[in-house]
Amino acid sequence: FSAPDQATVDALHAQAKAMGAKVGEAAGPLEASAGGGYGFRVSTPEGHPISISADIAQHAEAIDDRSRPTKLTHVVLNSAEVEKQTTFFLDVLGFKWSDSTFMMDFVRCCSDHHSVAFARGNGPTLNHMAYEMPNIDGLMSGAGRVRKSGYESLWGVGRHGPGSNVFSYFVEPN
Repeated sequence: FSAPDQATVDALHAQAKAMGAKVGEAAGPLEASAGGGYGFRVSTPEGHPISISADIAQHAEAIDDRSRPTKLTHVVLNSAEVEKQTTFFLDVLGFKWSDSTFMMDFVRCCSDHHSVAFARGNGPTLNHMAYEMPNIDGLMSGAGRVRKSGYESLWGVGRHGPGSNVFSYFVEPN
């Protein structure tokens, strides 16, 4: 996760440590392979590893192609302990509660409907990651390219209820 500056990173590290979270070493320079910048690592109550950093290097080369994602919008994690995970993100990391359904709890750290969601499940695994596309035409073009590359769409194109997001689900090779 991105923090606006090193002071925020230090404050989050101190808060996580004070609240008994499993934190790594004190905030400091991160390896380039981990994205670089200044930050620290912390684990959620179920063991999901998280890095919080500031001052990361920006990619100078951007491809102007509407069929490519512009950002990672949210991550959904499966959890057997949704309430503990949600409380950790709210109380330790300062996220805001957005919404709950019978399937998931949604929290945010920006103006989007959610940045992270916790799906009721059997344990700490990745459910999915969502990327923002420039527009619906870009989504359709990108989805077509993925299908042409041999990956079938598992669900969509459609629209979710919470967040009203347009979607298309694919399973990546890993």
